[in-house]
Amino acid sequence: MSAGLAAPRLGGAPDLGLEDPQNANDDRKAFLGFAAVVLRWRRLIVGLGVAGGLIGLASGLLSRRLYRSSALFVPQTSDAGLSGLALAASQLGVRVPATSGGPSWGTGLYVEVLRSRALLEPITRDSFTVVEMGGRRLPFTELFEIRGASAEARLDRGVRALQSAIKATDERTIAAVRLSVSTPWPSVSLTLAERVLQGVDEFNSQGRQSQAAAERAFVEGQTAE
Repeated sequence: MSAGLAAPRLGGAPDLGLEDPQNANDDRKAFLGFAAVVLRWRRLIVGLGVAGGLIGLASGLLSRRLYRSSALFVPQTSDAGLSGLALAASQLGVRVPATSGGPSWGTGLYVEVLRSRALLEPITRDSFTVVEMGGRRLPFTELFEIRGASAEARLDRGVRALQSAIKATDERTIAAVRLSVSTPWPSVSLTLAERVLQGVDEFNSQGRQSQAAAERAFVEGQTAE
């Protein structure tokens, strides 16, 4: 005669999805405590909210609005042609590297040039006409309220202020440089952008002159040999 083995049975109350009364009571107490704190400090909470709103409104009204002037330019690149001097030398059997009389520099170099002290320092020494002030002409340091114990200190702070107003980015996808100048005066932003671009043009001209002089010296040396 064989005896059957009964499967063990676990005791305990079935889970009917009922909420624990103790947990519900604790949640109710927490909510009532929070509500009591809010009611107790309601005046302070409302006052802080109103004060924050007024501070934000005043900050928006009193902050200086900036006006931006932007420009986009493509740096000069060289081509495969020869300059006139190099072409004449080639007829004498002298081989000169092909240039166009203009330097071939990348956009990254121009980004650095736009923020260089050599380019910006002459601008900070100049004066500017402010249309928004009735056409008054003011020195850069006075217009931007640059203070300093000496002229050198004011000049150094002026250059840094102008560097902060200028933003130059390298647009590599189109091989160009994007320039923007932001100041509280639209006319000054436009004038500064024009002056900076003028400085870049002078930088190009000096580069072409230097390269032409170096090419001339090379050709003359080769011709003499």
